[in-house]
Amino acid sequence: MLDGSSEIGPVAIVRASAAAVVPDLLGALRAGRKYLMAPWELSAAIQSVSRVDEVARNRVFCVDRENFAADTAPNGAAEVEPNSAVATVEGAVAARCSLLWQSPHFAELSVFTEPPFRRRGLARAVLSAMISELLHKKITPLYIADRSNRVSIRLAESLGFARCAGDEFSCYLVD
Repeated sequence: MLDGSSEIGPVAIVRASAAAVVPDLLGALRAGRKYLMAPWELSAAIQSVSRVDEVARNRVFCVDRENFAADTAPNGAAEVEPNSAVATVEGAVAARCSLLWQSPHFAELSVFTEPPFRRRGLARAVLSAMISELLHKKITPLYIADRSNRVSIRLAESLGFARCAGDEFSCYLVD
């Protein structure tokens, strides 16, 4: 179990071989609202011993290095900053790809485009820039999308992401 901090607040990643150990794992967490991720198979056990909010069932993707081709479209110019890549339109940030957490081998990315700037290739540009940056550092980018978010899944797949794990359960733990 990882219990640390990230851009979304305190994070707990739960991995267990059996649902029976979930109460002990969750009992070991420090107090305070936490974002929790676990295999979908543990979702019932987690919800049986904890109050949760904002539950989602997500798909987990890893970049397939062989299928990744950096986006070089002129409308998708992205500037890489520490822990993010941004695309601006007329001086305003229109899209951002953020690094949510990073280990020595993996890093999870998140993408957001302001509604007036969607469908212009900006999300693709910022995600591509961050993928390139991480691959250069020999870190495998991960992308997690709600399984019902077809637009996000198509974006990930178009840049060479492929499913690499079973569905993930995510939620906020409410004390």
